[in-house]
Amino acid sequence: FAFAGMVALACILFILVSLFNSLALPFMVMAAIPLGLIGVIWIFWFLGLPISFMALMGIIGLIGVVVNDSIVLITFVDKQYRETGELFESVVEGCVSRFRAVILTTFTTVAGLLPLAHAPGGDPFLKPMAISFAYGLIFSTTLTLVFVPCCYYVYFRVKAWGQNKFFKKSEV
Repeated sequence: FAFAGMVALACILFILVSLFNSLALPFMVMAAIPLGLIGVIWIFWFLGLPISFMALMGIIGLIGVVVNDSIVLITFVDKQYRETGELFESVVEGCVSRFRAVILTTFTTVAGLLPLAHAPGGDPFLKPMAISFAYGLIFSTTLTLVFVPCCYYVYFRVKAWGQNKFFKKSEV
């Protein structure tokens, strides 16, 4: 299972590198994945449940949605930045304009999974999957809307600082 997970992450990285034509942006997108895992670990600890195989299957689905939300956000912010050249304004505009899409994706997925996760007499086999997917998505989306744009902003600020510091043209 761990090997298959590593192969899947490598495939996601390869697809993202070809999508963005960059190495930095795919890592920003994939930086949101651990945020979902933190949410899953916390909810299972809080509910006193073991992380089972079906919970791991929920985590795989969670990774797909988290990556999708991050792609939607980063793609728009990057497009704005390339068009305007204004970093801060592009990040703010991207977050404001894509907020609704990201929240609606999360809300509809969570609304569909919570009855499965907490229905009395429901299937105990599927509950861990629904719990890990729903609560991991709530946690990761909340942090993704802040963390991913901050990563984008910090990366391009540091990149600009480095270019100014090391490649400064001498005045003659």
